[in-house]
Amino acid sequence: MTRAVLPFGIAPLDARLPGGGLALGALHEVAGGADEALHGAAAARFAAGILARAQGEVLWCRRQADLFAPSLAQAGLPRSG
Repeated sequence: MTRAVLPFGIAPLDARLPGGGLALGALHEVAGGADEALHGAAAARFAAGILARAQGEVLWCRRQADLFAPSLAQAGLPRSG
């Protein structure tokens, strides 16, 4: 069975991923580094930019209520519901 993927559009990166991108309909984890505030925000913005290109709903799980909706919207992931 071949899964649909969401490519990054960056050839060297897509070439390293199975199928040429992130598998759609799958669970992916994106986390910041040791400096939670700085790296966590960068990881969230990175994920929002990727998810904004996907079709359908997004389930975002988090440990703290610290997402900044305007920043996610600037990355292309609008809030719904």
